[in-house]
Amino acid sequence: MQGGLKVYTTLDPDLQKAAEDACNRRLQELGNSRLGAALVSIDPSNGYIKAMVGGQDYSKSQYNLATTTYRQMGSSFKMYTLVAAIDSGMNPDIVLNCNSPLQVTPTWRVRNFGGYSYGNMTLRRATAVSSNTAYAQVAEALGIEKILNTCYAMGIRTNLSPYLSTTLGSQGVTAVEHCTAFATLASGGVRHDPVAITKIEDRNGNVVYEHKDNAVQALRPEVAQATTEVLKGVISSGTGTYARSLSTFNQPIAGKTGTSDNAE
Repeated sequence: MQGGLKVYTTLDPDLQKAAEDACNRRLQELGNSRLGAALVSIDPSNGYIKAMVGGQDYSKSQYNLATTTYRQMGSSFKMYTLVAAIDSGMNPDIVLNCNSPLQVTPTWRVRNFGGYSYGNMTLRRATAVSSNTAYAQVAEALGIEKILNTCYAMGIRTNLSPYLSTTLGSQGVTAVEHCTAFATLASGGVRHDPVAITKIEDRNGNVVYEHKDNAVQALRPEVAQATTEVLKGVISSGTGTYARSLSTFNQPIAGKTGTSDNAE
């Protein structure tokens, strides 16, 4: 702020503008002035943050919604349970009871969104339609510690309590953590810690800071690939088909939707 330092960031100005436009457009659609929006885009090959929206007006609030706000990620959190299941040898084509409601444990009665009963379907298809009852059973079979260890390996840094309901996104994490974990899948299981600043030089050109990548093979490549194949179904024929309709680029798309608090 006093001059003399050169700070090199990872941000792409074009992508940053697109991210801000997307957030503003969504907020206008919702028409609720009390809401804010956050967005994080990370290059899976190196952890570089290419775009980050932490709020809508810095002059009104300097609070970064992307890095310091802990939000329930809803059903997008099922991704970690899916990874843990595949890593444990569970076949995505295993058939599960996806009816609703379902008494999973003596104290945990689970319902699907909208109360829908899907009957028996594979874990692959249950992922596409985001069946809560299916994932509750998978979580109960795996144990919550296995799922939490998967979260931490992939990039979650928030300390999570060992509740089975975590598989449904009941606990809060930051957007940048969640994005880092999904990027781990896209990189073939290699986790790169997120970075926004690559280098800082002083007024004389001396490098006072330089980022050094510390890539970690967090998942076996075959587990990352198998998980990604299942998540492609979310976009092609599941709850994420709207994203497919918006895409104008020719490349594979995989992901997981998640909603909470009346889908806001």
